[in-house]
Amino acid sequence: RAISQALVEAGAAQVLVVARRVEQAEQAVAIAGRAAVVGRLQDLRAVDVIVHATPVGMGERQGELPLDPELLHAGHLVVDAVYHPLDTALLQAARSAGAATLDGLGMLVHQAALQQRWWTGRAGDPAVMRAAAEAELTRRSAAPRH
Repeated sequence: RAISQALVEAGAAQVLVVARRVEQAEQAVAIAGRAAVVGRLQDLRAVDVIVHATPVGMGERQGELPLDPELLHAGHLVVDAVYHPLDTALLQAARSAGAATLDGLGMLVHQAALQQRWWTGRAGDPAVMRAAAEAELTRRSAAPRH
């Protein structure tokens, strides 16, 4: 919902919201306002930017795709809000289709930098924070699972 609202506020001509349940999409559209509409997965072929913001692709759902990769093409920028793993099945499929991609760690890092400023009054350095987050994710990926 927040991503839809931010896109509208940033000047997107139209934000197409797709959700598994129509009522979820309608709630996001109601929050986002004037330029947001409810859409269907098939409509994604015609958009410029696809932002995936569900847990599909992480945890027990790692390796799953939230959409048919046939919908992806070279004209897309595909953003996956998932950050563990950094390189999700969706991002891999998007690159295979020729799309530009962006992982979800940047969003997490910038949220953390803002929180640090709010809590301490000092701005965090997103580059340093991203490096620390990447190191931690690498450590977690290498750790044996019980």
